[in-house]
Amino acid sequence: MTGNKHSRLQSLNRRIKNRIDLSRLTVLICVICAIWHVYNIHYWNLPNRVIIWDVISYYSYLPSSVIYKDLKLKFIDEDPEYFSDKFWPNVTPDGQYVIKMSMGLSYMYAPFFLIAHASTSINQHDSDGFSTPYKYALIMGGIIYMIIGLLFLRKILLRYFNQGITSLTLITVFFGTHLFYYSSTEAPMPHVFNFALFNVFIYLSLAWHEKPTVIKSLFIGILTGLITLIRPTNILILLFFILWNVQNLNDLKNRMTVFLQAYKHIFVIVSIAFLIWVPQLLYWKYVT
Repeated sequence: MTGNKHSRLQSLNRRIKNRIDLSRLTVLICVICAIWHVYNIHYWNLPNRVIIWDVISYYSYLPSSVIYKDLKLKFIDEDPEYFSDKFWPNVTPDGQYVIKMSMGLSYMYAPFFLIAHASTSINQHDSDGFSTPYKYALIMGGIIYMIIGLLFLRKILLRYFNQGITSLTLITVFFGTHLFYYSSTEAPMPHVFNFALFNVFIYLSLAWHEKPTVIKSLFIGILTGLITLIRPTNILILLFFILWNVQNLNDLKNRMTVFLQAYKHIFVIVSIAFLIWVPQLLYWKYVT
């Protein structure tokens, strides 16, 4: 009887272990910590927080186009003192205003910005693009992209490692780098958005090299466009797609052969990435 009871307990323990997804639990812990910190500091209620420093220029495309309806930013001349800490454009030799940063982050902010803008009609906050709802929405956007990044990093790691190593790596990346800080305290900065997009890009690149498809190529093109539009130097991420698992010159030759054979998929990637950039090129043409 004692032996049977011990056997049943061992069987129960094995079933419990099999049901516990340690890496998913780790992601949940990271998310809870980030959200707890966000609500502990509640920066959206504080002046001179959230939409500050570089974020001003990353974000400027949204209020200038949706609220003030003037991408040339001529409206700031109507009240320079009020707009002095809200828009920081460069000035061309002929006096035109140009937003310094490219618009990639505005793409990423857009859904949250539009929700916040719609909410101001019912929560009695200013619809100026800089009141509490807009700040709160940008912070929540950072949290959502953090979750996406962690989930895809987990999927990448589980391809090669067990649950224990994957969980340890997730914890180390989240708390041992600046990810925790840029997922909460400075959520609208580019870092957490890059983190999310990079991990999705790497995951899709691995899947593409296993079996290229038009759908995978489409999404890789979108990601390439967004990643480089956030920060043009991010184009270095393409080296991962090109050189993944290339260990010698012969591998490189084989990889080039693969790309030539899959030229239709490569064309899709390049074309979609370019289309993502078209609004930026049109903007530069329009304002200059």
